[in-house]
Amino acid sequence: MVIGYSRTHHYYHHKQPQKDWHTKQLIEAVLREHPGYGHKRLATHLKINKKRVLRVMKLFGIKPYRRTTPKVFKSLKVVCFPTI
Repeated sequence: MVIGYSRTHHYYHHKQPQKDWHTKQLIEAVLREHPGYGHKRLATHLKINKKRVLRVMKLFGIKPYRRTTPKVFKSLKVVCFPTI
């Protein structure tokens, strides 16, 4: 027997990973319907805390779809005014 390590610690199972997995499934289901939702909108849609949604999204690497637009580089036109 190891000193400082009780038997109850050996048999205890954390409940948080199972809750996180369930929350992940809910988040992915909503993101299939609404791919642009961020953590705040997901939280209001699922009626759970936004901190919990954000923590689970970071834990599993879930990111919402972000629309990107092509960058347009305008050339600088040199305007010369003739002297009057």
